[in-house]
Amino acid sequence: MTLCPQPDRPAHCRCVGEGHALCPSFLPCTDAGACDACSDPDFAAMTHAGATGDPCEGFASAKTPVVHGHLECNYCAPSIGVGAIHAYKGENGSVCTGFSQMTGKRVTGRLVECR
Repeated sequence: MTLCPQPDRPAHCRCVGEGHALCPSFLPCTDAGACDACSDPDFAAMTHAGATGDPCEGFASAKTPVVHGHLECNYCAPSIGVGAIHAYKGENGSVCTGFSQMTGKRVTGRLVECR
């Protein structure tokens, strides 16, 4: 589990359901023949504010019915940055306290991959 020194709130999330990132809606076909484009080109990236487990809905593809899913979130990025995850100092195995990347909850862990 990755811990960060401070949680990013609100977290950066995406909507997932049935094993897919869900698109909020699809754009109509254009005269140029482009079809099935998601209205949010970043729908699969963690770019939306929210909290892990919050309900959401969207579409796995333009040809499927709406799927009721949940938010999957990252509380350690991007505003904190990956470098901050490595802000802990100490020896491998030392106890540390931080915030879970996936839930934002305060937890105690142990340092690994110290440099």
